[in-house]
Amino acid sequence: MVCLSQGPSTAYSRTLSTISLSPSLVTAIQAPATSDSNSEFSVYFVGQNLAMSGAGAVMAWINRNCTTSDSTNVFGGEARYPVMIGNDQMLAQMKFTITTPTASSLMICWNFSAGSSSSTSVKSSPILLSPPLLTGISMTNFSSLNHSQVTVFGSNFVDTGPAAPTFIIRGNCSDSSSFVPVQKDVLLSGSQLSFIVVSSVALTQLEMCWRIGTSSYQTLMSNISIEPTSVTSFQPQSGTVYSSISLTVIGQNLGQMMKVKLSTDCTLGASSDSVGTLTGSEGVLPTTFSSKASVFSFSIASIVPVKLQVCWQMGDGLYQRLGSDLFSLVTGSVSASFPAQLVSNVPFSITLSGYSFKAAPSSALVKLKLSQDCGLQANLDNNTCETGGDCVAGGFGVLGTLVNSIDIRFDYVLAVKNQVTMKLCWTLNSAPPAYIDLDTRISLLVNPVLLSSAVLPANIFVNEPFLVQLLGTGLSVSSAVPMKVKLSTACVGSDEVDPQLDIAGGGARYLACTDPTTGSAYVSFTLQDSSSPFVVCAAQGALGLPSSPWQEVTSASTPYRLRSATVSSASLSPKYSTMANNELVLLFTGRGLGSSYEDVKVKLVNGTQGCSSSAYSNEGQFPCSCSSSLASQLVCQCTSLSSDSGALPGGAASLILPDSSSTGHSSFIPMFVGAAAACWSHGGIGMVGSSYLELLRFSVFLPYVSCFFPLFVAPGTATSFFLAGEGMRAADSIKVVRESDGCTSPALLSSSLGSGVSMTGMQAVVPLQVSMQIGLDNRYIFCYSSSGFNFTRVGFSVLQVSAPVIDSFSPSTLVKGDNVVSVFGRALHDGMTFILTLLNKACDQITAASSMVTMTSITCDDRRVSCTLSFLVPDTASTVLYLCQSPSINQFLSVGALPLQLPAARSISPM
Repeated sequence: MVCLSQGPSTAYSRTLSTISLSPSLVTAIQAPATSDSNSEFSVYFVGQNLAMSGAGAVMAWINRNCTTSDSTNVFGGEARYPVMIGNDQMLAQMKFTITTPTASSLMICWNFSAGSSSSTSVKSSPILLSPPLLTGISMTNFSSLNHSQVTVFGSNFVDTGPAAPTFIIRGNCSDSSSFVPVQKDVLLSGSQLSFIVVSSVALTQLEMCWRIGTSSYQTLMSNISIEPTSVTSFQPQSGTVYSSISLTVIGQNLGQMMKVKLSTDCTLGASSDSVGTLTGSEGVLPTTFSSKASVFSFSIASIVPVKLQVCWQMGDGLYQRLGSDLFSLVTGSVSASFPAQLVSNVPFSITLSGYSFKAAPSSALVKLKLSQDCGLQANLDNNTCETGGDCVAGGFGVLGTLVNSIDIRFDYVLAVKNQVTMKLCWTLNSAPPAYIDLDTRISLLVNPVLLSSAVLPANIFVNEPFLVQLLGTGLSVSSAVPMKVKLSTACVGSDEVDPQLDIAGGGARYLACTDPTTGSAYVSFTLQDSSSPFVVCAAQGALGLPSSPWQEVTSASTPYRLRSATVSSASLSPKYSTMANNELVLLFTGRGLGSSYEDVKVKLVNGTQGCSSSAYSNEGQFPCSCSSSLASQLVCQCTSLSSDSGALPGGAASLILPDSSSTGHSSFIPMFVGAAAACWSHGGIGMVGSSYLELLRFSVFLPYVSCFFPLFVAPGTATSFFLAGEGMRAADSIKVVRESDGCTSPALLSSSLGSGVSMTGMQAVVPLQVSMQIGLDNRYIFCYSSSGFNFTRVGFSVLQVSAPVIDSFSPSTLVKGDNVVSVFGRALHDGMTFILTLLNKACDQITAASSMVTMTSITCDDRRVSCTLSFLVPDTASTVLYLCQSPSINQFLSVGALPLQLPAARSISPM
């Protein structure tokens, strides 16, 4: 039915025209009577207004029957939409590829995607589906531990996916409890089936079985036999440590899944590849193999000769001893080389040669330690002292470094007080170690530590790390009597800490590293106070314990002066806003930032005046005089005038917070608009410092709201208004005034933005109760004020108060049961009421109580231009219904006619 209206304030009138819509129908289904598994076939649907997808589209699936969802062992029949729709929407094509393990009679099931049940008026004949046909394999005799591959004969089967057949060898395919030999890596690729079987005894009269999905196994081939694996001997029967050993095992039906290890006892950890072995003799697979001989490669680490058992394993079974012979592991001669003269605290190296160390695993490299007796504490890496002798620092057991295939190097730095002779003790890298005497002796001489001078960088900034270079002889970070260094105003006494003289950050510490090529040592400091000059002091002794007196390490430029923190540049953080009343973050770069003894501050001033507008007592000079050079005794006289004045609102002086010694940041909430300049200075907040210097000029902008919606609202409704702009905050305000009055007039509606503002400040939602009524002056505007600033108009849009107006609705028909109707217009809201009634009753003649169908729910969009209505049409309805809307209680206006769509189908004969 078509209805017309002459304006938003007049009712709709019925015309003589009606709109009739044809529903989607299926009148016939065409499908093959038979099909083979894994063969694609098409099903065609014949009807009217057929759709390919979406609500009302036809869907189909294939199963044993249409009343159950159980699709066990039916593969490929899942529900789907058509792959093709004819141009006249009278023909739909769907494609299927189905697999079942046995011959099956299957049904085509279908419905419309938006329907609540399957259509039962149109049916197709069952499809008789033939299962995959597997007839046999190309061989029946297999060898244990070998990769076997056979050809599977048959048709209509696939090698991947849930429809692919699975295979197993067992005594009887129809008996799930029959014997099953160990099988691994079963894989079907095309028609090629590969697998590995494991057996130590001969097996016959087995069957190759197959099935699809969870169906019962079927016999593919009978009389399957498996030849077992057996071993008889090995060769050679000896090998050298740290060399490549190729062990050949001889037997019958040897395969690539066989493992061999050399162990002190094959019964230890019978299924483990490593229990009972030496490093390098663990269980391995063959490097080359045949049915009668396989080669296994080893490189075994040991410093003593040993006899080992040869153990072999089938698959994941237990290791067994191969015969009664033992494999003999023999050692060779090893020599040690080192400098002719070894000096205390001077690094040196010892190199062992003789074995092919590179052939051994890296974890099997040997350890070497220097001790006065290898027999004492032989299972520890510590070195020992003979009774009454001098202990040696630095001779602990260490791992070597490969130099080439036959040399391994050990690095040491030893510290002694007197000349001493040491033994070389070596062992494998094992836990615990077992050191033995290498029968080699070395002697160490004493070399005293002598410091000659110190070198520092030319420019040292507060809070920046720097290195002090010490020049001398015998310098070491691991000396028996360690050296420590500190920075102080003077080197006095032997106390480790002197609060009157020590520089903040320059406390005593050990040498950090040494450079053997130059004889230099280095130590790092980060100082925090630039008020006093300092010198480098050194002493011998452990930290926290009494030491030798502190001595000044001289250089050409002592005493040294530390430079104060400085700021070189600033920028605006891109992560924050430049809007008034919003957080603004400045980023700084410089040197020496972050000292706890020296503050650096920044303020924001008027950009047209610059940083020089503030008054200073002594322009360009630090306005203080101090009477002492000692940090703890400074007595300073400063002027009382603060240089922090002259800042813009919200731009008062703030300390620069360090992120590192070279970067920092400060944050402000500017309460001004216009040009600004960022200026920095030394000193705490409110204290006189150096003159402020300009870093950056920038502008601060006024936050704004550019638009709002909805634009049409009904009087007396609670409405959420959506605002879009930039820089909005919770304390900001909006108000609604008449367009003719402007933003300076009193508010008709008003509110703060509050919690409705988004985190970005670019969106806000404000709930208002519309109190204005429909009248002649019906144009209103929104005005926005950022906290502390005047109200300004929001964009160019106008708000109008109007009765709800409905321009159109959809769909144009109804069905029995649940229905959703969308109406479109303006000033719509959730408080509206809609009903459905019979065509022969005008909307203004009925009440809500006498309506045939009442609305179950209504939901309107944020812009108030569309609403979604829900109705439940009873099965008793059988004609055209009329949609009515109520602007007030028991008064209804017509919206339009909605014919009731009835199901239609007719019988067909199979084609």
